[in-house]
Amino acid sequence: MEASHNWSTDGTPVESDNTGLLSAGLLRREMRLSPRVQEVVLENGVHAVEFSGPRIHNEMAAYLVSDEFGFELIPPTELVGEEEDQVARRLFVRSNLDTPGFDYMNKQTREQILKVDLFDYITARRDRQGYGRFSENHMVINGTVLPSDFEMAFDRPEPDTFNRRHSLGQVLPLPVLANINRFAKDPERIARFREKLEASGISARSAQAAIDRAIKVGQVCSPSNRFQGLSIQDIAAGRLQKHIFTLGMLNELKDFAESQIDTYFRLH
Repeated sequence: MEASHNWSTDGTPVESDNTGLLSAGLLRREMRLSPRVQEVVLENGVHAVEFSGPRIHNEMAAYLVSDEFGFELIPPTELVGEEEDQVARRLFVRSNLDTPGFDYMNKQTREQILKVDLFDYITARRDRQGYGRFSENHMVINGTVLPSDFEMAFDRPEPDTFNRRHSLGQVLPLPVLANINRFAKDPERIARFREKLEASGISARSAQAAIDRAIKVGQVCSPSNRFQGLSIQDIAAGRLQKHIFTLGMLNELKDFAESQIDTYFRLH
């Protein structure tokens, strides 16, 4: 893990790699946000949300992916409790998704959506909704789009994670890509991260598949792949600048996810 990010709720900064504060005792339960998500207050004063149900491991794994590669998309998360009563507890960050007239088509937001799309590709998040209308599966925090709800993730590669209208032609998240490419060259780091993902509760197969997709993102979206990643449609649309996401890149990533399904997931 190379990334560290300040998350803030109620004005208190928290480092993303300091999740021990989430294991404090429960003080009180507050609003139920959905059938499996509950807002709570801990004895140390921290506001958190608790995910319950059989797929809480996906929420923990999503946090690990975000933190490992520096996406900075998932607030600190921790598994708390014994097996039967275990929950995934995440730092509560209030969304202002219902801000009137929020513009999903401005350049900054579209670049953030591309970042979320790449993250959704790695985590194989299937339960997504479009932008521009109310969605329970993303949040807007001070103008920044963040994904939420990973109940349907990791189990099977998802080729169609990209919102083409928003992400094509946008500047790639270069620090994330550089981090992924350093990761790909470090076998010990890969092994440590695989162990973390498996310890979170996802299967060994799903953990390895997510790692393979991450490495593929680094390869396909690398600046050195600029011209190989161009399609005829990209040239016609003028997507020739360096460091932008092209249709050629999208199609290459989609083909890789489909190959994972055909050659790996259907055989197990």
